[in-house]
Amino acid sequence: MSTDKAFDSPPPFLLALMAIASPIALNIYAPLMPMLADQFDVSNESVQFGFTLYLLSLAVGQLIAGPLADRWGARPVLIYGFLIHIAGCLLVISSQDIAVLLIGRCLQAAGGCTGMLLARSLVLQNNSLDKSGALLAYITLGIASSQALAPTLGAYLAEWFGWRSAILLSFVIALVILLFAIRFLSKEQKSSQQQQNSKLLSSASKNYWAVLRNRVFLTFALSNALITSSYIVFINNMPFVVEQELNGSATDFGNWFLWVAGGFWLGSFIAGRSAIQLGARRLLVFGYSLSVFAAFTMLFLLYLFMQQTSYWQFFIPMAVFTIGRGLSQPNAQATAVKSCQHNIASSNAVFAAIQLLLSSLIGQLSSYWLHSSILNIAIIISGLSILAFALAVFNSRTHDIKAS
Repeated sequence: MSTDKAFDSPPPFLLALMAIASPIALNIYAPLMPMLADQFDVSNESVQFGFTLYLLSLAVGQLIAGPLADRWGARPVLIYGFLIHIAGCLLVISSQDIAVLLIGRCLQAAGGCTGMLLARSLVLQNNSLDKSGALLAYITLGIASSQALAPTLGAYLAEWFGWRSAILLSFVIALVILLFAIRFLSKEQKSSQQQQNSKLLSSASKNYWAVLRNRVFLTFALSNALITSSYIVFINNMPFVVEQELNGSATDFGNWFLWVAGGFWLGSFIAGRSAIQLGARRLLVFGYSLSVFAAFTMLFLLYLFMQQTSYWQFFIPMAVFTIGRGLSQPNAQATAVKSCQHNIASSNAVFAAIQLLLSSLIGQLSSYWLHSSILNIAIIISGLSILAFALAVFNSRTHDIKAS
């Protein structure tokens, strides 16, 4: 994606705002799931499907938004995307049955994905590998901050004013971001690269296939998707574990989740400050190693204290896990996308689609696997993290990744 200079350098605060709308809508839903299952009189899995559908819609939405941004520029794609996101919020708020709510969740994700995609694409467009990793870490820091607050605020709003008030908060945030985008994003002139991309939509599938054939890209995209899947397994199932196994409430989940989100925030902050000095590859490997250590620590603690299950056995190891994720995710993304010679927005969309498709599938399946034992949460997370580590560390040694 290439545009004029005025648009290539939007205010940094706007990039952060663009990226957080969809994560807020995604994560604010988590503490509401037990309430929604009771209100609509449906199974836990039906309500969890709202989380899964959101991730799937994010994946498909970014695959569509990437070529559109390469062809038409980011501003119109962002504005129309946020209008769709806002419409989805209103549909969820007004829903009287689970089917309407699920449709609204799809619209929220399909529209909100444009902010995440375009904020990252603008960074990757104009910076070297290590600097991209650092700047993406700061965007991830904003996402981590929103993830820290969204479940906790959603839980308290739901208990005080009903679950619809939590979705209303997501609507207000999206509306504010849209107004800022209209105000601060210039109407860019079509550049020479965009003119050359005039046939991009008709050839998007060929471009995507070329990206998927890049072994460096695929290695780091898959490894990052496995780490993300571990996080999705946790957040998709823990609200029910808190309610049914720990006799807790939505606010209990929200309060303890601050540890998890705080870990992601800390890891992203360290990555932002250290990526240029230490290098994206070094931070990436260390992040994966830390996540593996944390996952097996959770497994050990749950096995050791199986008869005395408590919050700290889940949430403290997961906080350490997400420190590692905060270190690895922006650098994995920078390394993967920078290895491609294709349009940045489209390559970035493929990276996100792999992450979201795999994590949504594993997250939904995990809701069935975990019926037999809560120990399976740690088993699944440990298995996914060790596989991610193997892909990133051992397979990547055969590739020559050049910082550009």
